[in-house]
Amino acid sequence: MKKWIYLVIFATLLVILACQLTNNGKQKERVFEGDDFAFTIPAGWETAEKVWGKPMPEDRDYYGLGVIEKITIQYPPIKKMGKAFFSVAVGELEPGEALESRVKRAYKDPVTEMKDLTIQEVTVHDKSAYEAIYRRPWGEPWWKFRDVWVEQSNMVFVLSYHSAPETFSDYIEISDKIIDSFELR
Repeated sequence: MKKWIYLVIFATLLVILACQLTNNGKQKERVFEGDDFAFTIPAGWETAEKVWGKPMPEDRDYYGLGVIEKITIQYPPIKKMGKAFFSVAVGELEPGEALESRVKRAYKDPVTEMKDLTIQEVTVHDKSAYEAIYRRPWGEPWWKFRDVWVEQSNMVFVLSYHSAPETFSDYIEISDKIIDSFELR
């Protein structure tokens, strides 16, 4: 009887080890579906809610840009160890306001200092969009941001990637893949 229990425990441990080795303990690529949008979360990335074990505040202004943060994902998915972050924030255009003026208004009087701000028109899924790239402090370190603004039906969607300036280029390709996977509903 004792040998049988040891055999079951040993077999269980082997199965757990095999599962860990198969996916290296990482989350697989998966789709996040919100009410108005969907996008693919890359393998190895996780939602901030899951990393921190608490729900995201429902009305948090995303870095003072006047849009509400809906989801943030990070890599690696470990508390206080995030190196790259991707967020989707949502807001409304004022009646008659164009996307370009909304974007410029967001960066006119920033909550914290910004440096090296560039804004240019880009295309996302055949839709006119605007991309803002800049550096700003938030908390202790400076971060480099890339915000892509897309509009649909008077709603603006900000697809924002940020990381430390020295690692920004390390994750830009993944940021592009997330944006490519983004779907408005």
